[in-house]
Amino acid sequence: MNNVTITRIPIPSEILKGEWYGIVYAIDTESESFEAHNAEVEDVIEKLKEDYDNNDHYTVSLREVKRQLVYSDECIQRYCTLVQFRVRDSY
Repeated sequence: MNNVTITRIPIPSEILKGEWYGIVYAIDTESESFEAHNAEVEDVIEKLKEDYDNNDHYTVSLREVKRQLVYSDECIQRYCTLVQFRVRDSY
């Protein structure tokens, strides 16, 4: 695994530009390529969903709403993607 930093953004609708609401994470990586970054993002998303499902009521789950690459610098191999989730209730 490459160097990965996962940060939950507090009050994303106020801090971020654009339509960002609910649960938003910034996933920052130092990866050898954009493709490696995307693979890391996929792994992090699955882990976040799994952790949420395991720690919260069995009738709710996290659903991905939006994903956007917000920073990319191939020279220093640094990438950052924002991911927005909503809580889905099965009732």
